[in-house]
Amino acid sequence: MKDRDLVRGNYTVKGSWLYKFGRSVAWILCHFLYNIVYEGLENVPRDTNYIMLSNHINAWDPILIAIKVRDRAFHFLAKESLFANPFFAKVLRKVHMLKVARDGGSNLSTMRKSLGVLRAGGTIGIFPEGHRVYTGKMENFQSGIAMLVMNTDVPLLPVYIQGDYGFRKTVRVRFGKTLMLKDLRALPKDSVTMGRIDERLLNVVEHLAVGEH
Repeated sequence: MKDRDLVRGNYTVKGSWLYKFGRSVAWILCHFLYNIVYEGLENVPRDTNYIMLSNHINAWDPILIAIKVRDRAFHFLAKESLFANPFFAKVLRKVHMLKVARDGGSNLSTMRKSLGVLRAGGTIGIFPEGHRVYTGKMENFQSGIAMLVMNTDVPLLPVYIQGDYGFRKTVRVRFGKTLMLKDLRALPKDSVTMGRIDERLLNVVEHLAVGEH
């Protein structure tokens, strides 16, 4: 995604034609493959953008979230290896995926683009563990998540996904109540505060595992 796209409000907020088309096709496919149960949809903001944070158990996770939230396009952070193929990389950018590198310095660009998306009214989707955890048990968050939170004032939407991705098996997507973390966002931007933000968010997502929403 080119930087100039970030200021195109409707493109950033509602999504490209390819994103919308892909979401419609994915809705049909996902509901054929799985029995999807959504909970806590009343918690999804309708009048503002936000940062969505979820656990990650399957490659289908971002798709199951995106097909249900149709009034906004998600700009998901995705691992660098997915962008290795030039054609596939172009498609990913057209559906608003933002590349995350293992090299911390390279991720400064991802941070800037994420902030640009949010300032343009877009919505960011993050799987903060940085990889799939098939057990559903939350692991420590990757670095940079707390920094993004500290540099924005948008709500944070926790999500927990659980279930069996086998054919016609039940997958449950649970949306929790949004958080503002005003107390932590008001603190100095240091490692102690970052650690407290990670801990707070991890605990909130974990509580969704037992149905607290």
